Amino acid sequence: MERVIKALKKKEDLTPNETWLLSVLYELGDADIFEILDHVVEEKDWKYTSVESFLNKLHDKGYLIRRKCGRRYRYSPAYSLTDTLRQVLDKLFRGFLKNKPVPFVDYLFRPGEISERDRKILIDLITAFQEDHEKDAK
Repeated sequence: MERVIKALKKKEDLTPNETWLLSVLYELGDADIFEILDHVVEEKDWKYTSVESFLNKLHDKGYLIRRKCGRRYRYSPAYSLTDTLRQVLDKLFRGFLKNKPVPFVDYLFRPGEISERDRKILIDLITAFQEDHEKDAK
């Protein structure tokens, strides 16, 4: 696990479009460019060449695995969603937020932006973290 995190930390930052496309790959799991395009056109006005360019960049940055399957490539995430999110959030907290979680928590709990179910999950996670931290302190 530590090896994966170190490898991810060396990766270049993702652009918003690359991040969005990577999230599509996490939903699909494994797909060729046409399967990805079918999913993309629901939200973006991207052409084949745009998607191909983003996929190549994600592959070059190490976020995607690309394997030849017949005449096409199939793409899948190189790391688990958890590992990728950990890396992204680590950069956010250590860099922009300077290890201060309050702005992030405020963002997560904006009124009307989160379902009651997700709000409860977040509260339960924070409570569990707090309880673990208190146990460790004793």
